[in-house]
Amino acid sequence: MNYIFRKIIKEISKKINNKKGLEVFAIHRAKFEGWLKVEICDILLSFTQEVKVEYGKNGKKIDIFFKYNKCGYYIELKTINTSYKCNYVVRKNKPITNNLESVINDINKLKNLKNGNKYIFFIVFLLPKNKVQSFEDNINFKEIESNVNKIESFNGKFSNNVPFKIYIGEI
Repeated sequence: MNYIFRKIIKEISKKINNKKGLEVFAIHRAKFEGWLKVEICDILLSFTQEVKVEYGKNGKKIDIFFKYNKCGYYIELKTINTSYKCNYVVRKNKPITNNLESVINDINKLKNLKNGNKYIFFIVFLLPKNKVQSFEDNINFKEIESNVNKIESFNGKFSNNVPFKIYIGEI
């Protein structure tokens, strides 16, 4: 994985851990993709001034596009909330299958781009260590793995110790 994506993962993990306001999202299993998009753009602007959001035409917009060293990069983002039990978190049923299918749809959107470097970046939250294997054994997660060239993951915690995992896949 290239340096920029390692930097994004490191900085996003740190920001999630330090933002008290994100505790509210974790407690209520609420998605925070808009916040994530802003923070990733902020990180990217330390490398390049050529950053665009909602990039594209005809309803086929990509969350983030940037250029670095004359190469174009496309990123699709998702935040995936789960129904796994966790202390101090409101119990809610969250359809993991629908969440994972939306990641698969984003991967297909990226695959349809003719050129450039393409990545799917998603954060799964309320993912205790004892549930990671169960999550990764899900048939839809297996489909994600089979549709990317390489996928890497990184563990983290919100400031209230609710666990999350960042996945990044290169298309």
